[in-house]
Amino acid sequence: MKFDVLVRCGSDALLYQKSGLQSYADSNDHGDILRILSGLEASAGAVVIAESGCALFVDGRYTVAAKKCVDRSRFEIQDLSFSNIIEWIKEHVAVGGTIAYDPKYYSHVELEKLQENLPNYTFKSVNLKNIFGVKTQKRDLNISACSTGGYSIHKLTENMDFAPLDDGNFRVSRHSEARRAVEIQKKENQLLKCKEYIEAASTSQTHLAHFWEGSEALALKLKYVTDAIARNGLDAYLICDSASACWLMDMRDFETKYTPVVQCYLLVTKSGETTIYLDEIYNFEESERFKSQAYLLADLKKYKTVGIDKSETPNYIQHKNLVHVKNPCLLPKAIKTEFEIANIRGAALSDSVALINFFHWIYANHANGVSELQATEKLLYFRQRQSDFMGDSFPSIVATDSNAAIVHYSPKESHRPIGKILLLDSGGQYKYGTTDITRTVCFSEPTKEQKVIYTLVLKGHIAVANAKLPQGATGSCLDPLARQYLWSNFLDYNHSTGHGIGYVSNVHEGPMSISRNTTIPLKPGMLLSNEPGFYREGEFGVRLENMMIVTEESYGFMGFDTISLVPFDAKFIDKSLLTADETDWLRRYHASIINGTMTRLSAEVSQWLHEIAEEFL
Repeated sequence: MKFDVLVRCGSDALLYQKSGLQSYADSNDHGDILRILSGLEASAGAVVIAESGCALFVDGRYTVAAKKCVDRSRFEIQDLSFSNIIEWIKEHVAVGGTIAYDPKYYSHVELEKLQENLPNYTFKSVNLKNIFGVKTQKRDLNISACSTGGYSIHKLTENMDFAPLDDGNFRVSRHSEARRAVEIQKKENQLLKCKEYIEAASTSQTHLAHFWEGSEALALKLKYVTDAIARNGLDAYLICDSASACWLMDMRDFETKYTPVVQCYLLVTKSGETTIYLDEIYNFEESERFKSQAYLLADLKKYKTVGIDKSETPNYIQHKNLVHVKNPCLLPKAIKTEFEIANIRGAALSDSVALINFFHWIYANHANGVSELQATEKLLYFRQRQSDFMGDSFPSIVATDSNAAIVHYSPKESHRPIGKILLLDSGGQYKYGTTDITRTVCFSEPTKEQKVIYTLVLKGHIAVANAKLPQGATGSCLDPLARQYLWSNFLDYNHSTGHGIGYVSNVHEGPMSISRNTTIPLKPGMLLSNEPGFYREGEFGVRLENMMIVTEESYGFMGFDTISLVPFDAKFIDKSLLTADETDWLRRYHASIINGTMTRLSAEVSQWLHEIAEEFL
């Protein structure tokens, strides 16, 4: 295969990476280039193919998975790092050689760094989808726009920005009033480019809050970009991060698998005019506001200076005067509003109810030979029973015993019966929030070592949940708190402790994280995961994850409010290793589970939950 690939590329080597620059569609069809080249399905990774050999570079989440599914007679498997890729190329590609790459998958910063570190090589631009004959699966564009009850689907037409589908979800009179109100607002403020359609919230869902106080907030968000344009003397700014564009314009596409964003670029001019350039996957009627990305490069020529974030802009986007300006949406998008936080709490509650129902079912049925795949399908069933569930936020990780040691394992077609241990890492996209949660449970008495490891992981989780940090501190202050008890036993895990979570968007959202090297200060309103773990290859794995909101505390400090409400496994805990404060945290946490979920559970599940929680109360 490698020689055929190099012949088709007309090069001595092919360099490919899977990263956040890729179209979200790549994971929805047969166009996943990483899988085509290496056989590995992963959210991140890199491949180098040369005449003398091939290498696959993966981070700690996929090391074990790569060993299992990649042909190691063809591929070396190495840790994913820039330095490792550079050294491998120098060792396997002769100086003066030509390296093919697809500029859609490399940002300006990444390509410049490659060229700087490989000055004696020629880089050749190729189109990998054309080379591999990947066909784009076209579909109609149905935009979901902000409304009182979360996001509701609208169809894009030529004469209006967001027109409601005739599906019975809207009252015509309310829609008409909202449309007239928006038209008036649009005349008064030319910055407003999104129309908002108001849908009455169900009285049975009183936890739902309005995303924004009103249409005025759309102009406030747009001002982050126009201010950046003014500060840097630009004529326009191009946003290439689809999640940022959708946050700015209050729109989503729930047909985009796992991450409900409209796949697009957004161009904002210094006067506040906006043009959305849609991905080739969409069928739609073009207008001045909605265009195909095929027109983007020609349209950019109309402006003397264009700002981009070079770290997130694909290298194929070129202009005679591109100016690097950090994406002005990243930080404000990460700091959730009070309305978003109220909605996120509602999504976390619905998701917790689904998980509690699932665990009630799996405890009752695992002895009947339930497979990983059957458990995955049943988990989806319980989420679908939640009225505002729209889809999974990532492929569910349902892993038993040795599979639990594979950090990002996915059962796919696995009929392996669930054995002694089950690690379940999953999440949902709801109309009013995104969720991510992990539990590890044991269906029989765990070994002493397993109990110790579970308890050490739990102690780290509690340490992060209980932490207080001064304003301005980063997630790097939290990371050692999560690892300290494992470290004291010469153990560790090869992934970050936590990541940001978007609002009806990416389940992994930057710029903040809980990791060793992060430099981004945490801010009240940010939504994070707290997920320490431990993995013994070939035997078992443990990971415990909750979502938590960064809160403002007294005296200039920050704290963390855990919003996931799913019980831990008491029989997995060595209580002799817990301090009084940790025991009290577990008591309070399980009391909050009872108080928060009981009205949403059947009598049978409620009784079961009481029995589970009783171990902690």
